[in-house]
Amino acid sequence: MESLNETCRSLSNKYSMKTIGELAHFFGFEDELFLFSKSSIRKVVEKMIGNSIIIAEKETRKSITLKTIGSTKEGNKKFDNKLFMVDFDNLLDKEVSFRQSQFYKYFKYNVFVYAMYEFPDKKNYNNGDCIFLGFKVLEFDDLFIMTQVEKVWSAMRNTIFSGHLKDVPALDKYVDPVINPSGTIRSAPNFPKSSDGIVFIRGGGVDSSVKPICISGINMYQQFVWLRGDYVLRRLLSEAFL
Repeated sequence: MESLNETCRSLSNKYSMKTIGELAHFFGFEDELFLFSKSSIRKVVEKMIGNSIIIAEKETRKSITLKTIGSTKEGNKKFDNKLFMVDFDNLLDKEVSFRQSQFYKYFKYNVFVYAMYEFPDKKNYNNGDCIFLGFKVLEFDDLFIMTQVEKVWSAMRNTIFSGHLKDVPALDKYVDPVINPSGTIRSAPNFPKSSDGIVFIRGGGVDSSVKPICISGINMYQQFVWLRGDYVLRRLLSEAFL
């Protein structure tokens, strides 16, 4: 990690407090519509950091995940973080213990490098107006894994193995079903939600009418493990920049 830390420190010293627009121009992103794309900040950061992550992974034998996260000056802008897609073959293998599971290995052997940026103090802006702040690193200790992560893994398995898996429709404030643009009723399996804990499950797919996964007779989208944004931001704000 030391080579990556040094690279991040060097980049922070060189580019900190520059706008994403300035960095996009410097790294050759000239398309006028580029900064209106949701992925533009990530693309700029990836160009900035180059192949340093690949080199660091060979040094540490850990996976290194690059992420971007923004906040206001008050630190109150929070985005939930998508982590990985659930491997149901692994999850439902009764011979697999938690420490052998996909969930455990992901959190145990992953290092997260966050490129942090700040939103401007105005209502109408694009990503180019955001200010790059620097890099911070986030890792998860055994206490977090054995409490926050294991309970989600166990809850999913218990729900399925006990026969209590259900497809729950989403309801609006009038207690009417929420309808997707495709005309289907929005619904999700009764896996742990963000209201249940820091680590939670959320489905995702390109076409809301297509649910490619079937577990115990329940059709569902691909399911992903997420981290709550308020927790991530709180952790990062307590860490020093590289």
